Amino acid sequence: MTSFDDSIGTEAFPMPFLTTMLRQRAKPITDPSGLAYDEDWSNPDILRFDGYLASQSSTESTDGTHPRDTGTTTTKQIVVPDPTVDIREHDRIIIQGDAWQVTGVGERDQNPFTGWQPTLVVNIERFQGGV
Repeated sequence: MTSFDDSIGTEAFPMPFLTTMLRQRAKPITDPSGLAYDEDWSNPDILRFDGYLASQSSTESTDGTHPRDTGTTTTKQIVVPDPTVDIREHDRIIIQGDAWQVTGVGERDQNPFTGWQPTLVVNIERFQGGV
């Protein structure tokens, strides 16, 4: 018997419509004692991976004094069929040229009866617009 993980991307269970994404991770800036106090995004570590987007919501922000919105925050989830992909909170995800921010810790749910762990699910958000 084979597991789902063994068949992902094979003829038995093809996933031909995944989107290629890039994970960017800033390098830490440390003080002389080695304590990280900031991030350097000028040359981030990059990891290419495949996944798909699950839409969640968009919310318009207003400040009460302007008749127009002050921006829109869109949230989505990335579902990655490889739960070992290294994505952490504060990473950036580039999807078709758009930059998204990882919010929170990714989830790697595991079946308690079989140990099956099919995916990594990561929440991302993007802010646009504003006056």
